[in-house]
Amino acid sequence: MTRTIKMEQRFGNFLADGAISNKFRFEEVVPWITAGNDIILDMQGVTIITSSFGNALVANLVLKNREEFFRHVKFANCSSAVRGLIQIAINFGRSLSRTHELAHSK
Repeated sequence: MTRTIKMEQRFGNFLADGAISNKFRFEEVVPWITAGNDIILDMQGVTIITSSFGNALVANLVLKNREEFFRHVKFANCSSAVRGLIQIAINFGRSLSRTHELAHSK
């Protein structure tokens, strides 16, 4: 099953609040994707994502739900600026994941 969330309608065109993003990730995205469902985050109309919002949502998904994130989360209708900010958050999540793995391998 696939669910589409129109991010501008949900959060506005300026995605900034990390606490709101974290709550959204924890209460809606993680349960949906860990059940094996796909989610499309439709960014139509979103003009900017702060690192606070992006890291709370995207980087934490990469860190804590890596397999499900890459399998079940898709982004749609991203401007080049928004796509770049999402990629930065993905890279940050990967970096955190590597650091976490190194710390626990000793």
